[in-house]
Amino acid sequence: MIQFRFHSHVFAEHELDLLTSQRKGYWNEGDRLSKRFTIRATIRSKDEDAIRPVLYDLFAASDVKKDANGRGLIIEAEIEGVSAKEANRALLSALRKKEKSTTLRSELTLGNNTYKFLDYALKNKVKA
Repeated sequence: MIQFRFHSHVFAEHELDLLTSQRKGYWNEGDRLSKRFTIRATIRSKDEDAIRPVLYDLFAASDVKKDANGRGLIIEAEIEGVSAKEANRALLSALRKKEKSTTLRSELTLGNNTYKFLDYALKNKVKA
């Protein structure tokens, strides 16, 4: 059992989770650790020229390539986020601010875990 000490009280791990969830705002986003994921994504949009500047702001130009079929853009890079879901959501939200009809199929990998998304929805989690 994992225990945490806070002042003179010792909390079990499940008690600490309950305590932090009840005290919203105490553990804000800045307190959470960011993770670096490897992302492989296919992006399709009606207006690729509108979303390219967003991609070039987030990733190196060499990480963004045209799909072999000419039907979208491919990204192979690294992205940071608190979780795979959060990193995927942030990317898709940034793209959809420029072009609403953007579709994102992504695979985010961290260690032995791969998370597969279609737009905002997690479709599969695979442990290697």
